[in-house]
Amino acid sequence: MAVNSDNQIIYDAINTWKEKCLLGDGSMLTDNKIWTKDRFNELNRLFIQNPDESDDSFMNKLERQMAAGTTEAKMLMAELLWLLFLFPTPGSMTGQTKRRIIERAWSWTGERLPLDNPYLKDLLDKGVGSVGTAFNTHRWREVNFLIIVFESWKGYDRDLLNEILNNPWRCAEWLDGIQDVGHRQMRHILLYFLFPETFERTSNQRSKLRIIKGLARQKEYQSVEVNTETKIDVDRTILAFRNVMMPQYGKDMNFYTADIRKLWEETDAEKPEKIIPKEEYEKWFDNTIRDKRVWVIASGRGGYLWDSFLDNHIVSIGWNDLGDLSTYNSQQEVLTILQEDLEEGDARPVMSAKSIYQFVNDIKEGDIIIVKKGRTHICGYGEIISGYHYDPNKKEHHNLRSVKWIKTGDWKLPKGRWIAIKTLTEFTSSKEGVYWLFQLMEDIQVPSDHVVNKTYSRKDAFEDLFLDSGLFDDILEVLSTKKNIILQGPPGVGKTYISQRIAYALIGEKDHTKVNLIQFHQSFSYEDFIQGWRPSGEGFARRDGVFYTFCRKAVENPDKAFVFIIDEINRGNLSRIFGEVMMLIESDKRSEEYAVQLTYADPNDTPFYIPPNVHVIGMMNTADRSLALVDYALRRRFAFFDLQPAFDSERFLDFLSSAQVPENLVSIITERLGDLNKEIREDSALLGPGFEIGHSYFCPGEDDDPDRSWYLKIIRTEIIPLLREYWFDRPEQVEAWEKRLKT
Repeated sequence: MAVNSDNQIIYDAINTWKEKCLLGDGSMLTDNKIWTKDRFNELNRLFIQNPDESDDSFMNKLERQMAAGTTEAKMLMAELLWLLFLFPTPGSMTGQTKRRIIERAWSWTGERLPLDNPYLKDLLDKGVGSVGTAFNTHRWREVNFLIIVFESWKGYDRDLLNEILNNPWRCAEWLDGIQDVGHRQMRHILLYFLFPETFERTSNQRSKLRIIKGLARQKEYQSVEVNTETKIDVDRTILAFRNVMMPQYGKDMNFYTADIRKLWEETDAEKPEKIIPKEEYEKWFDNTIRDKRVWVIASGRGGYLWDSFLDNHIVSIGWNDLGDLSTYNSQQEVLTILQEDLEEGDARPVMSAKSIYQFVNDIKEGDIIIVKKGRTHICGYGEIISGYHYDPNKKEHHNLRSVKWIKTGDWKLPKGRWIAIKTLTEFTSSKEGVYWLFQLMEDIQVPSDHVVNKTYSRKDAFEDLFLDSGLFDDILEVLSTKKNIILQGPPGVGKTYISQRIAYALIGEKDHTKVNLIQFHQSFSYEDFIQGWRPSGEGFARRDGVFYTFCRKAVENPDKAFVFIIDEINRGNLSRIFGEVMMLIESDKRSEEYAVQLTYADPNDTPFYIPPNVHVIGMMNTADRSLALVDYALRRRFAFFDLQPAFDSERFLDFLSSAQVPENLVSIITERLGDLNKEIREDSALLGPGFEIGHSYFCPGEDDDPDRSWYLKIIRTEIIPLLREYWFDRPEQVEAWEKRLKT
């Protein structure tokens, strides 16, 4: 069991809290009745529905939020902080800090906090485990979660509450059904506090998964069935490991002691190094898949439909209330029907409409269908052998396709691999991904870490972008012939991202040594760019600039393409930066015939020229008011391409879905930002198309949890400040959009 006898004082306090506050309406710090449904409703109004989005500290913002609350609500908030602080050890937060924060919150009640209360003294100096910086920097999220949990809890009768508190797995199921449970550490902490003999003394899911992954590699523990599909599966699996290990390590075993930690902590030598050669998976794909399309379909929550799929040789989708799906003539028509039952404020089910339409119209006989269970399990694959058919007599789904099953089983994807959460996803464009899945199903060892291949084709570059294919080909062709292009567009359309991929596609390989990226600014000079005198020791020395050096390297490798990228090209004094080199960048002046003696060159120096294998990509922000000042001499030497936001791009929608952005949030992003851009475009007096909001603001990174909080943070910290700059003289317009974007 995960109980630590050194923390008995904390377990005793939790048992008291359970009786007085969870099952009763009492309090840990006062004689008042404060743990009530009404008080949690009040905290919801004061804290959750009244966010303070300023950059102030958590406690300053909390004080403002609680100002209008009742005395009992303020007391309850202080006790929620007390509960929050029971778990962190002194290494994460000292007892003095805990008491100071609780005391400040209590002071808002106007009453004295009884500091001699035993639950404020030695208890807070201890702690159970470490929590990491996120627990403190995202404290508001944890408080938000606790309010939602206990507001729901207080709505049940005592018999049901006792039932939940007497069954750890029943309690975990209930807790995981709470809105916004997400990555909240208090989910794990509450379960440990209530059931320390069942749940681990660990405050986050990632740590539990690392322990399971490491122990699963050990031969002596391979009898443990590993299942990490859900949070509860993770908890059951780590408990199974504990039960197997306790005879050897004792009932008080700790997964973090050195003797056990070395069993699960991965060393650098154990990390996979093998990569999949591009030639290997492309050859396999062309020989095996050929011109077929590959689809991945869900088998219902927890895979409950898989047996039906297998026994009846079918795959199916739901939406039975729509009737025969073949009667709809377009994806838009499906979307229109789906929207009829939406409540006000609900997001448009765009991805659902796409899945429905693709299942009926885009899947063809002969295509490959792979069945998934959740995000991390594959059940098998087969060949589609029929068109769409509708059977209203079926018990589950009425919309069917017949399948010839080729291979079935149960394969778990390793960490770092997962499949999009959509009901239906086309996978054809990801040849490496398809190859990887088939190798997994053939039980062939393949690497779990995706490593970018050095070779880089036009197709490789385009797979990552949301551009129209025709525009992409035009950019690549003109860069190859004219040598110089400028990508211009509003902020956030991905100019830098696109330019780097165009560069690699032109070169034919992902070679960083042949690409250089710099940014112009008002202080950037000819001496920085081409050549000049710089301080050196007691005097000055002539130094070659970044572009001069780049060109010399290109001269030494005439058979290779080189790409020089200039961000914010319009921010520099272009005549001063380029000097006499302005002429040399023209495509028909790229030879020794046009070489010139540079300003700071010695008489015996070789004249300088820009070789024909150097290509220049400039980038301009069209929302920059200095854009009109770009030198005409530079303009006529470059070809210009306009980049636009991709909120209405199917590729962007697919990207958001594959990045695990919830469907309702995908719709909110695409619709509301689309409407905002329409208003910006039509504001010809002050703004126009060059000031639209780009899609890259809403491209989540690998470490992002793309939920509502992630979206609101982008709106608050990036979009609204930009709108304030745009409409500096129209604060009411900014306020209206801020309200709409956040609602």
